[in-house]
Amino acid sequence: MIKKWLLMAISAVLIWLGFGINQQAYATVDFDSIPLSELRFSYDEFNVHQWGMVMNDDKIALVLNMNPKGTGQGYGFQGSGYHFQLANQDVYMDMAPGNSAPTKLGESASVTFNLYNANTNSTNQVTGKIVVRDAPNNNTTQILMIEIPIADMVSNPALVGDIKLTNANLGDQSVVVSGASTAPMVAAALGGVIVLVLGILIFQSHRR
Repeated sequence: MIKKWLLMAISAVLIWLGFGINQQAYATVDFDSIPLSELRFSYDEFNVHQWGMVMNDDKIALVLNMNPKGTGQGYGFQGSGYHFQLANQDVYMDMAPGNSAPTKLGESASVTFNLYNANTNSTNQVTGKIVVRDAPNNNTTQILMIEIPIADMVSNPALVGDIKLTNANLGDQSVVVSGASTAPMVAAALGGVIVLVLGILIFQSHRR
């Protein structure tokens, strides 16, 4: 006979794994730690921006600093023209009508964006936060911090590899992030191993 404590332990692990697969948990993103790269037009040394993007579980974490060097206008957030390319599909992100970015130092606001997949003709909405902070040269800057679920962009996130983002309204450069989350697959694999072991133990106990 299989010891009761062993059956209880295996059952508890299986229940925990099942819960983990169905209930995705997202860590809080430290947007200030996301590496940033320059975004501008090659002919424009005045309006310089920075942005960065990382994968956070099955979400994209995006940060955009509109005026990091304090040489630009300091306000006038660009809310349109964000073009994501992923899983051979094109997804566009624009600020939803009725939303506006804050302009005064210390202000912040939640801002909603529309997501539009041009290949599937599907739409979703995501909400980010824009804050106004100090910039050099006695200037200010607007900073967008937003998380975008990959499932809101494409119907099958498992097909996503590299994600490329461009914005022709802000500059010539692009930012790319690679690799989707495999945590659910790992959990499922562990669950399968435990089920297999449990089956062997039960089979052996019946043969005795």
